[in-house]
Amino acid sequence: MTKTQQARAQAKANYATGWRPRRLLSLGNAKLARSERTIGLSLAPAQTSGSEVCASQFPECTVHRIHTSGHGAPNFHARDLPCNPIWVARVVKTLWFFRDRAPFMDQPFRDVANNRDSSILLNVFSDWMWERQSLTFRPEYEEKYEVQPGSDLPPGSSVAVM
Repeated sequence: MTKTQQARAQAKANYATGWRPRRLLSLGNAKLARSERTIGLSLAPAQTSGSEVCASQFPECTVHRIHTSGHGAPNFHARDLPCNPIWVARVVKTLWFFRDRAPFMDQPFRDVANNRDSSILLNVFSDWMWERQSLTFRPEYEEKYEVQPGSDLPPGSSVAVM
């Protein structure tokens, strides 16, 4: 079994047990570390997750496989682990996105609301058309995040979604 297959199998097992990441947006990769205030969503590409996350996939994407660089390198993990746990986490996020979209979409809202002074990059390793994705504002967020349905974030907030 290849490391990609092992990552996918481990992610499916984790997902089946109900494990979900506490945060979807993170600054934990080299691409985002260059900016001190950028956080992003790292989904796994189709070759790793089995689900297509790129609207405009080109052959060059598969050849260069940026998702396998840095801490996501195939051998950048403890020797006693069968595959890179970063891959497993990315595949779990991708599975969650495709299998249970409504709860998945709640999480980025909370992550953005808790990181109002950050820039947000939703396509770190993907090319999903987020502008076509609908978000439902939940009334219980009003008080917790100090926002009103249909309004912008409170004064002093500066969220830029790229």
